[in-house]
Amino acid sequence: KFTVIGIANRAGLLAVASLPFNVLLSNRINLVSLLMGVSFDRIQYLHRWVGRTTLALAITHGTCKLIQSDNFGDHSFRRFGLGAFCIAGFLLILFI
Repeated sequence: KFTVIGIANRAGLLAVASLPFNVLLSNRINLVSLLMGVSFDRIQYLHRWVGRTTLALAITHGTCKLIQSDNFGDHSFRRFGLGAFCIAGFLLILFI
């Protein structure tokens, strides 16, 4: 059974788990291209898609957390969460 909090937690964990892979793909000479023999252009293409997926997961996480945020009495959580959500939305519009 899927719940909003479950989707939010899974999306947040997947977004954080994909960050090291995205950093690994960001260098011109990286371990992935050396091991697989793939050109830098192909690695950059993969790097961009991993970044877009991470951003989409972060926005999914933020949306689900804001939907169920009435369970939290802390207003600082709502304020900082909304600020991070707006920044992520701006980055999504800017970089896609």
